[in-house]
Amino acid sequence: FFFQAEDGIRVPLWSRGLGDVYKRQDPLRIYIFKEGLARLATSKYEAPVSENIDNLYMHLTNYAINKNSKNFVFNTDADKADVGHKRSLSFVWRMSLKHI
Repeated sequence: FFFQAEDGIRVPLWSRGLGDVYKRQDPLRIYIFKEGLARLATSKYEAPVSENIDNLYMHLTNYAINKNSKNFVFNTDADKADVGHKRSLSFVWRMSLKHI
């Protein structure tokens, strides 16, 4: 499950993190979703060292960054959950359970 807490803050600098958000939320609202989106990096992960620390394709999963990678795969078929660098959360859970 994915959860999202809503804090009502529209200026990010005003928030000091989730603890601050939870203290100000009255009542606290939490939304739980059975499905979501997993974004995958386009380069195989390696522990950060000085030689690879600037490789944003390895250390970040932001779509706005990875869509520019030569390795980015865009899924054009909604029925295929195992293709591309954006995948359904249910697919990720199924794959994770196979490797336990």
